[in-house]
Amino acid sequence: MSKIGIDIVDMERLTPQMIDRIRMRVFSKSEIAEMEALKNPRRRIEYFAGRFAAKEAFFKALGIGIFNTVLDQVEVLADETGRPYLRVSEAVRSAYIGEYASCSVSISHDGSYAVAVVLLEK
Repeated sequence: MSKIGIDIVDMERLTPQMIDRIRMRVFSKSEIAEMEALKNPRRRIEYFAGRFAAKEAFFKALGIGIFNTVLDQVEVLADETGRPYLRVSEAVRSAYIGEYASCSVSISHDGSYAVAVVLLEK
């Protein structure tokens, strides 16, 4: 059995000030460092929106809300080719993932939107 989650973020609703206020609750230390290394403010918003959408899509695939979780325990990273993947803490893995052996994520940006899809497979 597979489960899928999808989320979309309107980047026009995000401001650098808003991101600065909530980034510590949403991102891990390594994700924050990666985002802060981006000099272009627009690129920071895209980074935040895509990764936030991926985290929300992940929890939607599990069938739970993001407000019941610790978002910084799910990291959205990229492999050497730039392909995104999720690294999930052991606490989240044991509490929520259970029998799912595979987790795939896709993130896309178009215009003012960022969208992410997560597929969990046994």
